[in-house]
Formats: sequence, C-alpha cells, structure tokens
Amino acid sequence: MSTEATPPTPPPPSPVAPARPSARGLYTVGLLGISIAAGGVALLATSRSHAEAREAEARKAVVAAGPRVRAATVKLAEAERTVTLPAEVRAWAQATLYAKVSGYLRDIRVDKGDRVSKGQVLASLESPEADQQVAAAQADVEVKRQLLQRHRSLVSSGVSSQQQVDDAEAAVKISEAALARARAQQAYGTIQAPFAGVITARYADPGALLPAATGSTQSAQPVVEIADMDRLRVYIYLGQEDADAVREGDPVTLTVDQRPGLSIQAKVTRMSRSLDARTRTMLCEVDIDNHELGLYPGSFVHATLHLQARPWPLVPAEALFTRGEQLFVAVVKDQKAHVVPVKVGQHDGRTAQILSGLQGGELVALNAGSEVKDGGPVDAVVATAERR
Repeated sequence: MSTEATPPTPPPPSPVAPARPSARGLYTVGLLGISIAAGGVALLATSRSHAEAREAEARKAVVAAGPRVRAATVKLAEAERTVTLPAEVRAWAQATLYAKVSGYLRDIRVDKGDRVSKGQVLASLESPEADQQVAAAQADVEVKRQLLQRHRSLVSSGVSSQQQVDDAEAAVKISEAALARARAQQAYGTIQAPFAGVITARYADPGALLPAATGSTQSAQPVVEIADMDRLRVYIYLGQEDADAVREGDPVTLTVDQRPGLSIQAKVTRMSRSLDARTRTMLCEVDIDNHELGLYPGSFVHATLHLQARPWPLVPAEALFTRGEQLFVAVVKDQKAHVVPVKVGQHDGRTAQILSGLQGGELVALNAGSEVKDGGPVDAVVATAERR
C-alpha cells in the first residue's frame, strides 16, 4: 500500500479593508443633504402659501358673489280656470198666501202637491163684517140715487137749485166709491192662485179663524204656499276672487250627487253685481227648464264654471317673506337682489297669486333669509324643478 503525499492547502486571501472617505467628501455630502432639505422646506412653504392665497381669493369671490340662494321664475297663471261651487235650487216664483180680511175659513180646495192654474180659487172665508159693509154701502148708494132723482125733478119748478143737483151727483159718486171699496174687501175673502204652480204647504183647515194680514204677517196665519217649479233658479255665491271673472252668458255645468248621470248645461242668467257685506260673496243666478229634469226647490247641486280670468303672476310659497306686516319677494336681476313689496291673492300653500308687485318672468329668490339685502349681491341657482 503506497501512500501519496497530500499537497498543502493554500492560505485564504486576506480581506481588503474599505477605504476611508476623506474629510472633503463628507463635507460635500453634508452640504448636498442640507440643500435638499432646505429646498423641500422652501417648496412646501411656497405650496402652502399658494394654497392659502387661493383660499383667500375663493373666499373673496364668495363674499363678492353674495349668499347662494335657490331661485325660480315667476310664471303666469292660465287665463282660463275652472271652479266648482256649491249651489242651491230655488223655485222660479214662490209665495205664501194670507187672508187680507179676518174671518172663518169656509173651505180650502187644495192640498200639498196639487197643481193649480193662475186665478184658481184655493180657499174662501166667511166674513160677516165684510158682508155687512157691502150691504150698508149698497143701501147708501140707493138713497143717494133717489135723492139725486128728486132734485133733478124739482129743479125745473125752482124748488131745487142746480147747486143741490150738483151736490147730489157728487154724493152718489162718493157712495158708489164706498160700495166698490166694500166689495173689494169682501173679495179678499176669496184666495186665488197668483200664478200657476204647485201647492207646497197648507197651514189651515176649514173652520179656522184667520186674522187679517194687513200690516205685518208676523201675527197672521198663512193659508197655503205655492211655488212655480216648471222653471228653476240656481243660486251660486261667488267669492270676491271669482266675481270679477264671471260674465252673463258664461257656460255653467250643474251636477247632482244623487243623480250621477245627470249633467245640466246652462248659462249664467243674471248677477247681483254687489258683494254681500257679511259674506263678501256675489249672487249669481242660473235659470233652467225643469219640465223634464224633475228637480225640487231646495236641492243642493254643484255648479262648475269656466272662468276667463286675468293671468295673474304665480310664485312659489317659499319666495314670500315678511318684514313687519308687509309681504315681500326678492327679485334677482344682474346677480343682485331687489326686495319688492307684493300683494297676495289666493294662496294654496304651494303657490301664491300675486295681485301687485310682479309682472311675470322675473327671477325670485326662494327662502331668502336676512342675509339677502336690498341691492346686495346674490348667487342665484335655479331650482332643480325649474330646470326640468
């Protein structure tokens, strides 16, 4: 077995020691770092200064533009509008009949619901006093006529003078007038229908003592009530805001809740042309033919009118504000607010009718607060609903 000699392992290389930076290099690096840091600080300060300047300019622009407010355009209401009002049906003519002379009711020939013609006798009274007055007046006339004949026959013989004849003729005329008056009073004992119609009420029966309704009807007892129902009057009470928009001849549609299929086309017949001092309403009447309708006086109906009204300006309710006791709106023009006093008509909570102060087409601020000054700048933004 042979043994070979192992060659010796060479020693590892010695590590190279790093070169030490010189003092000059360290100084250069330090200066460079300081320069970079100073530049960053300067850049940050410059950026912050520019941002603050921009914010200041923005604030100045906001202040110069004034408070930002929503705005809307003043619109004009439609010239034609429709209103539905409650109305009352009344008879064309209606009368409560009384006895003008006192007496006992001899008979009454009609009852409720009966149709009567003009001049028809409805009831008659027994009035002994009236009969006696007629009899006395007739006797007086006979006496005066006989006296006149006697004077005429004696005037030729000179027993009676012409003056006595003239006096006798005058006395006859006076007596005849008294007889006519007594007969007229007696005729009042017969109650006749003043017009054709329907008996709507009966208040007395035969045998009742009826006082004379000569002065006041408060203490008198009525006999019957009559109404002409062939034609009807429909009473409509117009509010002050509608009265000036209604004219005679305007179309009216009448409907009745209890008769859904009934629609009556009519026209305004007459108007009172005066507002009631208590209700501030004006009476408007519509005449209708009732031969085929079968409506009854006292019925409640609805009257729909198409009004040709003046197109008033309308503003949203948010545009109104008060200062003291006066209502105002802020009109925006040339980015400035102009506070304008207005007079308001109808107001439904959403929109308000302007009677004076606006013409239509103006831009008004909504929810204008105390920061909106008259003549001051505002930044108006048209409301979303307005842009649609």
